[in-house]
Amino acid sequence: MLGRLFFSLVLVAATAHAQSMPSAPLYQLPDGSLRVVGTDSFRYLLEHVDAIFAQTHPEVRFTLDLKGGYIAMPALTEGTTVFAPIAREVTAPELAPYLHLHGGAPIALRIAHGSLTSQTRTAPLGVYVNRQNPIAHLTSGQLARIFSQGSPGGDITRWGQLGLTGAWTNRRIRIVGTPEDAGFGSWVVTHLLVGRPFAPGYTRLLSSAEIIQTLAEDNSAIGICALDFATPTTRVVPVALTEAGPFLNGSAADITAGHYVLDRYVYIYLDRNPPLWLRDYLRLILSPRGQAIVAAEPDGFLPLNLQEQAEESAKLQ
Repeated sequence: MLGRLFFSLVLVAATAHAQSMPSAPLYQLPDGSLRVVGTDSFRYLLEHVDAIFAQTHPEVRFTLDLKGGYIAMPALTEGTTVFAPIAREVTAPELAPYLHLHGGAPIALRIAHGSLTSQTRTAPLGVYVNRQNPIAHLTSGQLARIFSQGSPGGDITRWGQLGLTGAWTNRRIRIVGTPEDAGFGSWVVTHLLVGRPFAPGYTRLLSSAEIIQTLAEDNSAIGICALDFATPTTRVVPVALTEAGPFLNGSAADITAGHYVLDRYVYIYLDRNPPLWLRDYLRLILSPRGQAIVAAEPDGFLPLNLQEQAEESAKLQ
């Protein structure tokens, strides 16, 4: 009787101890490495940073599962990735399951600016028109009034409202871009239109190449898509925050200085309250040494400036 009682007490104690011991996180693989789910455009950066980090943290090893940004946020939501390199800002539908399950937003770290030399990677945006269109420049406020419906300043629907004269005065503006749930379209709605819907008649296309082709065929059209897509029949319109300027085309210098209003960033998302070692790892990416790796990749992203590095590192305090 006493033996059975003793055995029962030991079993209860062992069960309580097992329940109190932390279980391995879902992102930890059987070999002990930590799974990273995200987009392949991060591979160069992560492989080089991993090699540096291993010198001081040999116990931390990563397995890179970089098959696409579209699976990264679901993996972060489910806990099957240690962090989510997505290379763009997530859309509201992508973020909704995480907010529902975790009760708040993840940390969003800007890691770099978009690329100006690769037509397959996240890029800053440009405003394009047909080369026959004489518009000299535009402000972000004018763009919002062109592309949105219900702007406080009134919608802009004709080129004459922007100062064009002659045959252009009453010519209707055709607006072209990507859908609201795509990377470009989502960014435009969030940052340029401040949540307002696209104006009636907005032509939704799936790629920058399609947008540029439409502008080449219609000199009344204006479109927003990735920079570095201009053709002999189209051109980039310089933009500024206000009429005071400066009006910029989005050069590498404009972007890295933080002056270009249609800039887009590359992101890593992670859970709030990350462990100390992960904070150290991400600080390494955000450090001048990590940003030098960003700058060294051929056809890669553009590095953050020192102020941006400090702003993002502060999110890890």
